[in-house]
Amino acid sequence: MDDQSIQDDEILALKSIYEEEDILVFDEKTRSGKFIVKISSDEATVFQLNFPEENVQIQLLHLTPIILEFYFPDNYPSVYAPQFKLICRWLSEDYLTKICNKLDELWEQNSQIPILFTWISFLQDEIFDFLSLEPTNLTIQTTKAKKTDPRVSSLACTSALLTDYDSDQKNLKFQKSYFTCYVCFEDKMGKECIKFNKCEHVFCNECMRGYFGSLIKDGNVHKLTCPQEGCESQAIPAQVLSLVGIEMYNRYDSMLLRDALNNMTDIVYCPRASCQCAVIPEDATLCRCPDCKNVFCALCRQAYHGIEPCKLTNNQLKEIVEMYKNGDEEIRLQLAQKYGEKRMKKAVEDFSSVSLIETTSKKCPKCTSWLQKIDGCNKMTCFKCQCYFCWLCMNMLSKTDPYSHFNDSRSKCFEKLFEGVEQNEDDEFEIVPDNFD
Repeated sequence: MDDQSIQDDEILALKSIYEEEDILVFDEKTRSGKFIVKISSDEATVFQLNFPEENVQIQLLHLTPIILEFYFPDNYPSVYAPQFKLICRWLSEDYLTKICNKLDELWEQNSQIPILFTWISFLQDEIFDFLSLEPTNLTIQTTKAKKTDPRVSSLACTSALLTDYDSDQKNLKFQKSYFTCYVCFEDKMGKECIKFNKCEHVFCNECMRGYFGSLIKDGNVHKLTCPQEGCESQAIPAQVLSLVGIEMYNRYDSMLLRDALNNMTDIVYCPRASCQCAVIPEDATLCRCPDCKNVFCALCRQAYHGIEPCKLTNNQLKEIVEMYKNGDEEIRLQLAQKYGEKRMKKAVEDFSSVSLIETTSKKCPKCTSWLQKIDGCNKMTCFKCQCYFCWLCMNMLSKTDPYSHFNDSRSKCFEKLFEGVEQNEDDEFEIVPDNFD
């Protein structure tokens, strides 16, 4: 068999062993190629790299590959070895030179037979032992050696480059693996799934698309978390975008921005419904909207009123009074500064009076005047309009016979004229004996 046939058989054998398309490239015309030697670890022995110049330590499962570029001479393997070059980021040129010498030695020991598989196996399996390197304590040297083999090239190496490569390789492995989605309980390939970064729980895209979409529609943009029971890992924005699409993502993003702005104490929104622009107050109360030029009060969102106190509706004032009554000292101080201390105290007193009236009084069904029942029966007379009404059901009574309401068996207040009336202990009947003189 001639040399070229042996070379073709060697490449064919390597391709059958290493099935990944991107790991071996060979050009039949130039008789040259390259082999990407991947250096990976298992989770039990994580690579730890030290970068003295960056003062950084990182842990990885995948190191950037050692690239073996090769060229087959016409008389390989009968006479000469392949010409080669080694390229690596995390090995220094000194180390690469030692490896070159080792590859030469391996050829001398196995001359006149195909050598690529032997070289690749050495680079994959024996390199750390040969260089006396500890995988869990690698120091990255970035200084250039004075004298090196011309067949080596040590590329720039930073912690960011290695971290990015490690992340890409993990993602590639994830996409090619199978996982069970514990929402639909179907087995899916990783490329059809999402993995939450913090907890690493995996669910299929189809289930998560519906889950995230419903949460965003309901405005629960802070609840896009892992559906595993008890897990609170958040989905990252890139994952949300890939699942729900650009239109839904823009809605999600705008709601997140609004929530962030709402948590900023120096941001208020223009009260005009057609504007709603975020505004930074010029002082404690003065706001000028940059979009619609509206000038308004930062406290009440009404037209700017200078040093005059804010005008509030009864409902707004009631809410503020509840906050003032139930809040701690800091909240009371903030409300006093915002609305005035005297105004807050008066509002508390006024609403306390109104609350008392509402719990002990009722409105006349005719003129709506407040009436309070102190004692007496349940037939009431309004002091203002003089109408008769029932204190129990608040229905108006007949002017000529108001008591018929309590004597009619068809009435819901039948025989309830004195219901709820407290009996005074002094109001007792005297028992008179049958026989008396």
